[in-house]
Amino acid sequence: MASLRLWIVAVAVGCFAAGMVVGSVISERSGAVESEPLFDLAYAEQLGVDYRLDAEQARSLRIVLQAERAEEKAIRLAIAWTELPEPLQRKLLAARAKTGKRIRALLNPEQRLAFDRDSLPIGARPNDAGHEAGRK
Repeated sequence: MASLRLWIVAVAVGCFAAGMVVGSVISERSGAVESEPLFDLAYAEQLGVDYRLDAEQARSLRIVLQAERAEEKAIRLAIAWTELPEPLQRKLLAARAKTGKRIRALLNPEQRLAFDRDSLPIGARPNDAGHEAGRK
C-alpha cells in the first residue's frame, strides 16, 4: 500500500513539473507582449481553434484583445460600472466594435465569414433554434 501511495505522489509531482515546463516553454515561444494578464485568454484560444489561426494571427489577436482590455480598464476606472453614464457606455461599445473590426482585419476571408456568423446575437444565427422564431 505504501508503494502505491509513493507511486501516486511521484506521478502527481511529475505531472506538475511537466506542466510547469510546458507552460514556461509556451510563454517564451509566444513572445508574450502583455504587460498585464490577458483575462480573455480562453476566448483568444477558442478563436484560434475555431478559425484555425496561424501563429502570427494568434499573436496579433492577443495584441488586439489586450488593447481592448486596456481601453475597457480606462473607461471602468473613470466611474463605477453600475453608474456608467450613457456617453461612457457608447465609448465602451465603440471600443468593442473597434476590436471586432481589428479581429476581422487579421482573419482571411473564410475565417472572416465564420467570425461574422458567430458574432451575431444569440437567436439571430442561422443555425440557432430561436432564429426562425426571432423573424416572426
